[in-house]
Amino acid sequence: MDNATQKTGSEQFTNSLCRDIGHAWISTTASNFRVCKRKSCSAVQHFREGQWRDVPSRVKKLPDHTIEQADFFSGIE
Repeated sequence: MDNATQKTGSEQFTNSLCRDIGHAWISTTASNFRVCKRKSCSAVQHFREGQWRDVPSRVKKLPDHTIEQADFFSGIE
């Protein structure tokens, strides 16, 4: 498996080193997936149809909860 770094036009970089020189890919337990080993980088690719392709991020921001525990239990007696 080729661990060479490569950039694609659609990538989002959270690590400035990855943005500047490319990702540092390492293999996973699945032979068709690889991840970037750099801190604060969550880039993942999978091997499909003879090419490494970016895996879209599914991380969603959780809503801010403003309820406090004391308010939650205030009606219980």
